Amino acid sequence: MKLTFADQSQLNMMGNREERQSYKGVYRDGVRFIFDASIYTDTQLREIFTNPEKTQTMTIDEAEKSLNGYTMFVRSIYEDAKISVTMVKMESVREVQLLQETETQARAIAEVIGDASGDLLATARAKRTQIEAASTKLTDKEATDCIWMFPEWIPEAHEYTAGDRVQHNSLLYRCLTDHTSQESWIPDVSPSLWVRIDDPAVEWPEWRQPAGSTDAYPLGAKVSHGGKRWTSDVDANIWEPPTQWTEVVE
Repeated sequence: MKLTFADQSQLNMMGNREERQSYKGVYRDGVRFIFDASIYTDTQLREIFTNPEKTQTMTIDEAEKSLNGYTMFVRSIYEDAKISVTMVKMESVREVQLLQETETQARAIAEVIGDASGDLLATARAKRTQIEAASTKLTDKEATDCIWMFPEWIPEAHEYTAGDRVQHNSLLYRCLTDHTSQESWIPDVSPSLWVRIDDPAVEWPEWRQPAGSTDAYPLGAKVSHGGKRWTSDVDANIWEPPTQWTEVVE
């Protein structure tokens, strides 16, 4: 029985079984593959199955069955001259990458402390969750000094609620409308969904087109636009300078 990956490489497989798996506290669709330990080593299999670009599509040739999205490696176990590899289905490759980045950060924390035990890694991951939870209590002014505390924007199939704050390209954004994310709805080009939270330390932030009343400029707001500086002449200002703006000449 052969298992074919997205890049058309193949492995000889002894068997497989689909089963639900608990991963990061969430039950997901899972699959377990069985390999002959006399043919493959655990290191070889781990290198293959920890590559989400390779595992995003897998085909079991004899069964003529495709497995799509099983991109997160959970564990490998050696037993009775066999190695079993367990994978779970994720929403997107980006979700896998973010989880792997979190794991890398957790390991880095553990190594700095001098202990890479599983308990410490679990503690580090839990601390990251606590940090993100604590970030929700920050004001926008405080938040711009602590952008690292906020979760990265997830581009695919993530549920966002109005008021959620995320970081993207080292900038902080607030969600304006409940929505399920899509790869093309990037915060910096989706003004109806996201508004950038400008750093209050920047006195003249670059003007951006408001989506509506939720992020319109107040009376007296300061912006830069077209190489000039402007102050808003009205409240709830959605106009592009110079309309309803006064140029500031120093």
